[in-house]
This record gives sequence, structure tokens and C-alpha cells, in this order.
Amino acid sequence: MFKLMFILECASENPLLRLLANTLARKGLRRGGVWTGMGRLSNDSPTARAAADEAAASAVPLCVDLDGTLIYSDLLWESLTVLRRRNFWWVLMVPVWFLGGRANLKRQVAARATIDPARLPYNAAFMEFLRGEKSRGRRLLLVSASERMLVEKVAAHVGLFDEVMASDGRTNLRGRAKCAALVARFGRGGYDYAGNSYVDVPVWEGARKIIIVNAPGALVRKMRATGRVAAEFLHPAK
Repeated sequence: MFKLMFILECASENPLLRLLANTLARKGLRRGGVWTGMGRLSNDSPTARAAADEAAASAVPLCVDLDGTLIYSDLLWESLTVLRRRNFWWVLMVPVWFLGGRANLKRQVAARATIDPARLPYNAAFMEFLRGEKSRGRRLLLVSASERMLVEKVAAHVGLFDEVMASDGRTNLRGRAKCAALVARFGRGGYDYAGNSYVDVPVWEGARKIIIVNAPGALVRKMRATGRVAAEFLHPAK
């Protein structure tokens, strides 16, 4: 190590030593570890482990729930409010649409009620976190039980998400169905997930890391007990 340090200190004055120093640096990088100006750090050093952990996290996609997580409200209720204002008589059709399942209900409502994504109540602190993850090159997915045509509008407005997964009129992408879709896509433990409610527990069970957003206190304590909580965005009372 001391010889390498001497070579590095003298390299700027001698072209041959500079070449030797560069060669040693490349060999150090090929062996693994983190190269610094004063030599190669062990893979077991805190700096190397921190760099490896950050690289591993960046490689894992972050899947984000929409209702109650990215926004404080729920797209179905937002849509029903618009529907009632546009034509009250359509509200009388809700029980009929529901007979075809939740996914069908969401599609029928979304087809008749246009929402403005800019007017939704976004979670500012959580959005800032997502911007930071995106800036580090992380892949972000908006994964919601809401109707796809509405979720795509939100994703386009926010401008952070690489992909959308959502209910499609047949499948209600919620709870265990959402977990199954994510595990099929990324494998068990192959994604991190941000959610807010007990419905998200099955999704967290299949995730690598858990991100809790605006969850009730009992749920927060339950998920903390797993030892896999990576971040929390809670009201002060939680």
C-alpha cells in the first residue's frame, strides 16, 4: 500500500510512473472494491458496503401505489364526484356496474368522468423523495388499483414514472392480485413498494423493501416489525 501511495504521489512528475499508477488502478477495479486516489478499499469497508447497497437499491424498481400514497385522495371517489356533477342520473347506474365487478365499475365511471390530474392533492414530501430516486437513475412504476386510463393521465402529469400497471376493466389490481402481478414481473423480493393501507400488506410481503406513506399507526408498527422498512412518510401523530 505504501509503495502504491508513493507511486501515486510521484506519478504527476514522471510519465512512466503515471502509466504504472493507472495500470495498478485498473487492476484494483477489476478485483472489485472501490478505487480512491490513495488505493483500493476492501469490499468489506463501510464505504464499499454503502456504495454496494446504493447500487443494489438503484437496480431494484420502486413500485408506487397511487390512492392514498401518491395522492391523499382516491381516484374512484374523485371520478364519482365528477360523474355526479356532470349527470346525476349516471350515479344510479353504479350498482349495476358494480355487478360486473370492481374493475368494471371503475372502467365505466372513468369512461364518463374526466378528472384533471393537476387538481389532485399530491403528497409533496413523498413526491420530493421520488424525484430524488429518479435522479439517481432508479426505475419507477405507478402501480394502482384505479382504472388504467386515469392512472396513465396522472403518470403523464407527474412525469416521473417509467411504466404504469393498473386495473383494466377485467382485473382489479389490488392486494394479492397486485402482489401476484409484481412477483410475476420482477420475482419475489425483486421490487420495493410504497403503499399506505392494510390492502398493501400482501404486496409488501412480496417486496424487498417497504416504504410506508400515510399509514395508520397500528399498520406502521406491524410493518416496522418486519425489519424491512426503508422509508416512512407519516403524519406527526404516527
